[in-house]
Amino acid sequence: MKRKASIILSSLAVVVLLFSSCKKEVAAQAGNTIEIPATLKTDASEVLVASYYGVGTQNYEAQADPANAGQAKWVFIEPVANLYDAKGNLVILHAKGPIWQYTADGSTVTGSAIANVPAAVASQNIPWLLLSNKANTGTGLLGNVNLIQRLDTKGGVAPVTPPTLAMIGSTVKVPYTALYNFYKKK
Repeated sequence: MKRKASIILSSLAVVVLLFSSCKKEVAAQAGNTIEIPATLKTDASEVLVASYYGVGTQNYEAQADPANAGQAKWVFIEPVANLYDAKGNLVILHAKGPIWQYTADGSTVTGSAIANVPAAVASQNIPWLLLSNKANTGTGLLGNVNLIQRLDTKGGVAPVTPPTLAMIGSTVKVPYTALYNFYKKK
């Protein structure tokens, strides 16, 4: 129980620090150029709709490991993030689905990963992704989005130390940041 509380408190402290420095990070990221790997690039029929910086957590749950009796493992359950524009304004909410909702008009896009590339220092950073839309709602900003890139990831990887059996059912929230690009057909 002490270990569980320690992981949760450590994670919360990092999230608080991450969120408190969000505006500085958004400002630092504005104007940065990122080399997009070929497997994650969109084709000429796509046009960039929006690009936002995300700050949040990748959440993992301690579950029994069916491959190893008497052991537990961390299993990814959901992302939770806020995406910000270059001025540091909250513009999109990101959650399990994965789904993104534009706060100004309520439009959404739900994605499904179609390609991934390991991030630099893959042991510490979640992969970069290309996602296609599974569904859209609304006619606003995200209503016609058909591709999403998750790039320049920092953090978000499940803890290296496996959970104990006593921790089964508990969650750990691992802070991460990423750049999200949203595309639609021309």
